[in-house]
Amino acid sequence: METIEKNKTADKIIDGVKKAISEIEELRVKIALGKAEAQDLFEDTKKKLNHYVHESKLKFNKLKQNENVSKIINAFEHLQVQLALGIAESKETFDEQKKNISNAIQKLESSLKIEKSYDELSSLLKLEIEKFKLKIEILNLQYRLKKVNVQQDFETKKSDFLLKIDGIKNRIQKKENTGKTKWEHFQNEITESFFHLKEAFKI
Repeated sequence: METIEKNKTADKIIDGVKKAISEIEELRVKIALGKAEAQDLFEDTKKKLNHYVHESKLKFNKLKQNENVSKIINAFEHLQVQLALGIAESKETFDEQKKNISNAIQKLESSLKIEKSYDELSSLLKLEIEKFKLKIEILNLQYRLKKVNVQQDFETKKSDFLLKIDGIKNRIQKKENTGKTKWEHFQNEITESFFHLKEAFKI
């Protein structure tokens, strides 16, 4: 039964990863075509993460409360404060907000590692965080007034990324028993895949 549940969670995450790729590609195209200002796109990106964080916080609020869950909820609230700060109209403001949001995300990720009872909630949240980090890297280029003309490199890394995700899914489905260590390994592979995709947007 536990294996079936973990496979369902894995499917949700993999579907979410593929949706994330579409969102990232859409953002890259908007920037490349000059369809929106970086500050507007940054605000939209922050609002989307803030909404997801709010929904996740509500789910954690429904759980049996203990010290670890309280720390997670506090970390959610701290991240929400950082995401709600004003519009980043300059590169300096963007850098400051990016730094503060990154620190708040690290605090949340650390608190989630302590409480390992909620794999599905934590894994789906981790996916949203990785997607946010990648979008911020793309927006960082725009704030530096550089067009995101990395079409070929992005397409290559996107294909490699999706192949790797399919491979992860196949490995999970073949395993009859997935213990916590293996589940964490799955999460680490997703994070590593996002890291390699992010490299397509480095200056």
